[in-house]
Formats: sequence, C-alpha cells, structure tokens
Amino acid sequence: MAESTSSEDLVFVLDNSYSMFRSAFGDQNRILKGLFAVERIINKKIEIDKKDRYDLVLFGDKTQSLNKMVFTSEEIMKYAKNNLELQKNSFLASGLSKAVQSIINQKRFIGQKVCRVMLISDGLIQTRIGNPIEMAKVAKELGIIIDVLRFGPARIPGNIMRKISDITGGKYYYASSNDDLLDAVEDLAEKKKIQHTTIFDKDKEDSVVVQEMMYEIAADPLMVENLTEEQKEKAIYGLKKENGDEEEPSEEENGLKKLTCTICYSNKDMNTKTSFFGTGRFCPNCMATFHLGCAIEWSKNQQQKKVVNPKLRTFRCPHCFYLMKVPNTEIEQNAVNDLMGKKPKLVRKPSKNIAGHSLICANPECAAIINEEEEAEIYQCNACNSVYHVGCGEQTFKNNKRCAYCNKRIDLES
Repeated sequence: MAESTSSEDLVFVLDNSYSMFRSAFGDQNRILKGLFAVERIINKKIEIDKKDRYDLVLFGDKTQSLNKMVFTSEEIMKYAKNNLELQKNSFLASGLSKAVQSIINQKRFIGQKVCRVMLISDGLIQTRIGNPIEMAKVAKELGIIIDVLRFGPARIPGNIMRKISDITGGKYYYASSNDDLLDAVEDLAEKKKIQHTTIFDKDKEDSVVVQEMMYEIAADPLMVENLTEEQKEKAIYGLKKENGDEEEPSEEENGLKKLTCTICYSNKDMNTKTSFFGTGRFCPNCMATFHLGCAIEWSKNQQQKKVVNPKLRTFRCPHCFYLMKVPNTEIEQNAVNDLMGKKPKLVRKPSKNIAGHSLICANPECAAIINEEEEAEIYQCNACNSVYHVGCGEQTFKNNKRCAYCNKRIDLES
C-alpha cells in the first residue's frame, strides 16, 4: 500500500456551464468563487512546498486545458480568464478524462509524486457523454485522489460528485457561505497521503484500461544504435585519466567506458553471457544502463506481479524513475525462433544497408564504432540485426558459434 507526502501534481477541473454563472452567495457567481478557491489554494500550497505543480481544465460543452504543469497561480488565472465562456452543458466525464490524461502524461517522469484532481462545480452535470464514475475508478487505479468543492443547491440528484471523491479517497466539501469556502480552502491546501492500493503496488492486479494507458505513454529503452552522437559521447565514451593527472588525455587516450548494468552491477549479462553491448539498453531520460533481462526481472519485482496483459508491461528506471516499456516483442520473437528450431544466419551485407547510422560492433572484444563510409562490408545477424566488422563476425562465429547480441546459434553465410 502506497503512502506518501511528497511533492504533488494537482489538476483543477472547473465547471464553466451556464449554471456556474449564477450567484453563489454574496455578490459573486459560482465561477468567480471557484477561481478564488483555485488561486487561494495554490498560493497557500506554495508556502508549504514550492515544488508542487498545477494544471487547469475547463469543462462544459467542450473541454479545454492549459495542458502543462506550472508552479504558480499567475498562468492558471490568466488562462482561465482568457478561456472561460458560458456553455450550455456540463460534461463532467470529459473534464475528468482530460485531468487524468494530464497527470498520466507526467507519469513517465514523476516517480513518487502524489497526484491530485480538484473538481469545482455546482453538481448540475450531464452524463450523456462518458461515465464519471468509471473515470473515478481509473483515477483510483493510478493513485489519483479527487477532491470536490461544490457550490449551488443544497441537494442534487444522485450526487455523483460525492461518489467520485469517495471512490478515490478524496474529500467532499459543500460551500454555502464564505466561511465554508475559506475553511474548505484551508483544508484542501494541505498535503495528501495515498492510502489505497494502486497499480504500482506489487500485489495489485492491473485493469486493462490503466495498463494500456501506462504502456501508451511509456518510452522505449534505447539500444546502442538508437543513440544520438551526443548521447553516445555521454554514455559510451570516457576519458582515460590516470590518478593525479590534471591534463586532458590525448585523442588516442580517449576510450570506451566499461558499461555496467545499474541493476546487476555487471558488464556481462548473466543470462546470455555477453558483454553489455550484447543485451544492453539505455534510459532515454538519464542514460542509465541496464541489461534487457535485468529490466524484465526488475519490472516484475518492482511493481506489477499480476499483469492482465504481459505484452503491456512497463517498468521505471532504477536511477530516475522514468517510465519505459519492457520490449516484449523482441523477447517473444527470440522465443519463437527457439521453438521453431531456426538458426539465424550471420549475413555479410554492404554497409549501405545501415547508411546514416553509427553502429557499434557486437563483438565484445571490439565494441568499436563501424564507420559506414570506411567499411566496404559488414556482417549482420538476421535475427536481431546486430552488426560486426567482417573480421569480428568471423571471429565470433569461430569462437562461440552464437551471436554476441541475441545469443542465437548462427550459421556463417558468405
């Protein structure tokens, strides 16, 4: 069960249907009371934690959003004043969906942040489009708390807004006076604790909807050949400096770093027995390194033990918590090849087939860049597309009879 009081991402969801332009209490309408609450809550939360972030969703007949997280109330208020307009209907499900999507878009990065939605409405909503209760259940699965601040009539049919707050473990406030509003603002500005199980708890079974959402936004781990020149410089190349040597090494002294997996702390993959350049991957966000097999085990132990669809498994970087896909397609294809008894061939191909790429030789004893402008021909495994210098490919076949990258038994074809 997750429990946290860390920094928060909070999305305000403000109803701007025609009923919200009616008087609330005193001389202001419900919209202005809602905007007062938004600005006051943000300013109070800044006093508690300046790292908290905010977004705003406006919903009625259509749904609009600032669509980015900001740290102060100025941009939120400016966006609201420029985009508020009287609308006939109040489609709550669309507003909640936009708010959940705003948070999901950040879940690739946020790690252990607490995620909140604050719904501000008079409760006079339509349910012809979408189901607000289903959206609340999705929010709960993602660990999103939905608080409600309601104005308007004392009683409303069904009170879906209260049900939404109850489902997600949020609080429900009905303000019928300025004193009620100020009390609600004080309470809503306080930090939250997640006290219900989410998809990130180990024994929690994913729902298909939530799992699909998370997989859709997750990034692909980078293979060596996916890296830009700048990323290669950062992740692969290092300067060989002697202890106490303050001078920059010469160009000849520049060399490849010995890359190690940040999960098993080894250069060699324990499953395939190849070097890092065999099954190594990089985090697109921080360039942390890990073996493919280690990432699979990490994903199993880290979060989802009961996965509805194994093809949609995700995991977070051990270093920066960046959300990534487990590349099941490659794993499953290799498994199919094994079952069918296929033997991938190491095929000699002209370098023009990899034009525009700076690839690294998969032979662990070489691991040097193959320059397509200088290399007349290369060897390429037709199972995983890893490449070798001609001499390195022949040496690999002679010594191991397996591809150093995917560990499949190979035949050598001229």
